[in-house]
Formats: sequence, structure tokens, C-alpha cells
Amino acid sequence: HTSPEESRVLGFGIVLESPSSDPEVQLAEGFDVFMPKSQLDSILSNYTRSGSLLFRKLVCAFFDDKTLANSLPNGKRKRGLNDNRKGLDQNIVGAIKVFTEKYCTAHHVDKL
Repeated sequence: HTSPEESRVLGFGIVLESPSSDPEVQLAEGFDVFMPKSQLDSILSNYTRSGSLLFRKLVCAFFDDKTLANSLPNGKRKRGLNDNRKGLDQNIVGAIKVFTEKYCTAHHVDKL
């Protein structure tokens, strides 16, 4: 028997059935990173001409401006710099990167 929680795969992201009207989408397999399907659909309908733009828009959906302003994009510090900014959650950034690359490949969009 199947439960309503069982996931269905729809092209991109893994959609989880949820009791709410807005199912969550898992951005990439192997990453515990989810976003409401309506939010993802909205981003995809507006930012599909460029992989880097899509990537930036997804990053902005997960991190607020203050976090982004005070973070290191790839999570690494430059040696010798007295930089106490923290790196972004690499699990989230990794999922966004995998999703963007898959989307761009499938839709023949220039990648990052």
C-alpha cells in the first residue's frame, strides 16, 4: 500500500505529497533541502534564461539578505585574512547547484 507521504518524481526535484495544498519539492537527490513547489515554480517561470541567475535566485530564496551579506559564498576563508564571516550552509548550496545544473542541462540553458 502507498501512503500520501510517498514521494513522486516530477522532472526536477522530488515532490513530496503533503496534506497542505502546497507540496514541498526536494531540490536534489541526496540533499535534505526542500522548498514549496509554488515558490520553485514561480522562480522557474521567471529566471530560466541563465543558470547563474537561476542559481542566485534560489540562493536568495533560502538565505536572507543579512545572511548573504555576512557570509562567504563557498564556505571557505582566504588564508591570512582576518575574516570572521561564516560560510553558507553547504548542504543547501550543494542542492541548489545540483538542481541548477540538472535544470540547465535538460533545458539547454547556459550553466553557471
